[in-house]
Amino acid sequence: MNKELVMGQIAYFRLLSKVISEQVSIWEGQPNYFKIKRLYNLSQNLAAGKLITDRLRFNCKELIFDPDCSWLNVFTYGNRLIKYFQKHKIPYDLIYSGRNIRIHIYLKPIIAITQEDCFAMYCFICSECGLDWKDFGLPENKAKNHLLGVPGKKNAKTGYYATSIDIIPKIQPKTTLNDVKFSQKVSCWRVSEGFVEKAREFFETIPKGEIKESYSNSKYNGGLYCSKW
Repeated sequence: MNKELVMGQIAYFRLLSKVISEQVSIWEGQPNYFKIKRLYNLSQNLAAGKLITDRLRFNCKELIFDPDCSWLNVFTYGNRLIKYFQKHKIPYDLIYSGRNIRIHIYLKPIIAITQEDCFAMYCFICSECGLDWKDFGLPENKAKNHLLGVPGKKNAKTGYYATSIDIIPKIQPKTTLNDVKFSQKVSCWRVSEGFVEKAREFFETIPKGEIKESYSNSKYNGGLYCSKW
C-alpha cells in the first residue's frame, strides 16, 4: 500500500509541475527550505518509499482558501466558495487536510503579478463571497513563503489523513491511509488583467494597518514567514 501511495504522490507532483510549469518543491526536514529548495524528484524520502507531508506554495501562481472553523462552517462556507468558482469557471483543486478543507487555485495570469497581487485576489474573492479575508487563508496567501500539507499527510490533531476530494461532505471524514487519493486532473485559471485590476482596487480599500495587525496576530508571523511592507 505504501509503495502504491508513494507512486501516486509522485504522479500528483509531476502533474502539478507540468500544469503550473514549475517543479514542486518539498519539505522533508531540511534547514533553510525556503532558500534552498528541494525538488520532489530529488526527494530522499520518496526514493526510500516514504510519503512527503508538505510542499512549498507556488509563489505568485497560487491562491489558497483554508477555512479554519467548525465542520458545519467548513461545509457551508467552502461550498459558497466552490459555487463562486463554478459560476466564474475558475478551476480548483479540493483537498481535505484531515481537519478541514483547503481549496487551491493555480494561476496563469495574462499579466505579471506579485504575491501581493495574489493576496489582493484572495481578499477580493472572499469579499465577493461575503466572507472575511481574515479567516480563510490570511497567512497562507500573505506570508512571504508558506508550507502546505499534501495528500498522504497525517493530521497531528485529528489523526486523519489528507486526501484529494471531489465534494465537501456534510460529515467530516475520518480518513485512514487506505482512503488517500490524489487529484488526477488539475487546471490553471487564466486570470484576466481586468480581474487583477479589480482585486487591486478592492485591496486599496483595506486599511494597511488592519492587514498588518491581523497578520502579526497569526501563528505564522516571524522568521521566514514574515512578509515585509
